[in-house]
Amino acid sequence: MEKAPSCLPINLGSGKGTSIEELVEIISSCVPNPPAVEWDTTKPSGDPMRILSMQRAEKILGYKLMTDLKNGIQKTIQWYMGNKKLLNNKGEVHHGK
Repeated sequence: MEKAPSCLPINLGSGKGTSIEELVEIISSCVPNPPAVEWDTTKPSGDPMRILSMQRAEKILGYKLMTDLKNGIQKTIQWYMGNKKLLNNKGEVHHGK
């Protein structure tokens, strides 16, 4: 990050758009007991998709995507499931105090 000019936003991600529905499907496919999903159609839908440019991250930081979204979510859930004992009931890391 020391290469980045101050106050210049740099997006990190895949550079591909993912809808909330796609994200829910990915997460649901990665958990042992997928939840039932209910969409509240009375609420505004928001942007169907946002795609951020990765050009600054590539140019300034040399950033290259190494893990796709589904694989990253799978790894995160696997880590969490294997390390739940480290967390207390508030989701904070428990240090044995």
